[in-house]
Amino acid sequence: MVSTCPLRLFFIKQCCEAAQTDFFSIELSKNFEPVKPLPTDTSGRLKYNFVLLVIKKYIWLPLIFYLGNYFIQNFIMKKIGILFGKERSFPEAFVERVNSKNIKNISAEPVHIDKVMQGESDDYAVIIDRISQDVPFYRAYLKNAALCGTAVINNPFWWSADEKFFNNCLATKIDVPVPKTVIIPSSHMPADTSDQSFSNLAYPMDWENIFRYIGFPAYMKPHAGGGWKSVYRVDNPEDFFQKHGETNELIMMLQEEIVFDEYYRCYG
Repeated sequence: MVSTCPLRLFFIKQCCEAAQTDFFSIELSKNFEPVKPLPTDTSGRLKYNFVLLVIKKYIWLPLIFYLGNYFIQNFIMKKIGILFGKERSFPEAFVERVNSKNIKNISAEPVHIDKVMQGESDDYAVIIDRISQDVPFYRAYLKNAALCGTAVINNPFWWSADEKFFNNCLATKIDVPVPKTVIIPSSHMPADTSDQSFSNLAYPMDWENIFRYIGFPAYMKPHAGGGWKSVYRVDNPEDFFQKHGETNELIMMLQEEIVFDEYYRCYG
């Protein structure tokens, strides 16, 4: 009868599976009795396989992992790229700050794209994305980079499900303080639509309660995108309607003004 200590049984089972022994089988029953008797002439082979298993599992594989990790950390340069558009202040400051840290084998630079081959990496370990919301080509490039192992911030696959109004709605459900915000229909009808396309939408909107809820001054901005494009400060209802008329087919948000003392960029 063999000991039925759970830890011992688990260890023996793992050893047998890893060694892929084909000369006997084991059934982990309550009494742990061999289904087939172990022939005496195979005892030497069992010991030999067991020694090989121990060397492989506890010496050779950890050594390979350690040496590989050491080589990557000490001999392979990891590049951090930043992808951006018109802005210069933050990208340039970011690159300068990272490189000033003088971290071994880590450097930062603006992303340089001269070709994009499907399924092939361009050697960036990390890419910080500041512009793909406006450039579909960049979104395709970033998805390919992510599939090839690059850590992309922000996640390019989330873009299609991401927009500012949804983010604010989500924040309210997880108790993150955000400015009061409402979403506003576009001032012009989208292409291929008519007034009949909006039969479910009240006209006019309940502007009195909307303005009471948000207050003035307020900010009006597109519900998706970035880059401080089409962002307006509005001081009263008349100012709002005048500026809203300039936004054409954009879906806008009207947002409470928050007077702040400090401003932070957050990346997750």
